[in-house]
Amino acid sequence: MASGSCMRIVVTGGAGFIGSAVCRRLVGERGATVLNLDKLTATSSLASLEPISRSPRYSFRRADVCDRERLSALLHAFSPDAIVHAAFERQWGADATSSEATFETNVLGTWRMLDAACDYWSTLSFARQEKFRFLSVSSVAGRDTPATASRSGADDLVSAWHKSYGLPTIVSKAVDTFGPYQFTGHPVAAAAIAAIDGDDAANEFGGARDWLFLDDHVSALLAMLDKGTPGATYSIAGRGRMSPAGMSARVRELVARHGAKP
Repeated sequence: MASGSCMRIVVTGGAGFIGSAVCRRLVGERGATVLNLDKLTATSSLASLEPISRSPRYSFRRADVCDRERLSALLHAFSPDAIVHAAFERQWGADATSSEATFETNVLGTWRMLDAACDYWSTLSFARQEKFRFLSVSSVAGRDTPATASRSGADDLVSAWHKSYGLPTIVSKAVDTFGPYQFTGHPVAAAAIAAIDGDDAANEFGGARDWLFLDDHVSALLAMLDKGTPGATYSIAGRGRMSPAGMSARVRELVARHGAKP
């Protein structure tokens, strides 16, 4: 499929850091029609959608991915050509959610989203079924916390729906991402802001690791919608492993180019 003009795409978690960036790019640059579904948790912000909020090709519905009946109704009413599933709970800092809420959203929510999507997909014509994609946005993080373990479990569910029911799913697993509209409490954003300000606190984020700028992450996701193989899992990396000092230099370069802090 091609995620360009005339495409109708549902984005779950579209008021979050990654999801909102996908919405902005699809509506603002690709000319797609987007329905944003978000529960509006502590890590969501409609302010991140302000650049496209008045576009006739963008709409928002407050919805919980655990609400199977509402999901189904919204999908059938909107009739999307693709779904970008970016509704995940992430645990970090003082805003970390409980393990129960994390499990419900990441595992139960993904299961119900897949179930609703598969039901909707089965009603499409053969030509539309062939072009349809369910893209799940995930992370390369391990399984050592409730959040990362539940996201890994959700990835397995997405792959299983393709193998068991033929739903054309794709899983994207990315490294740490930073960029505009990121919550400042997130350790990546905190380190990036410290780097911009020339604060040595940037070095407290840890040793060398891979970093991915938000625009590059979204470009990779859209490439998966355009050309990804159903059933595949893709990994998205940055420019290679960098030390905190190297990340600081990269952040300053991006701020000089784009003129905005994370």
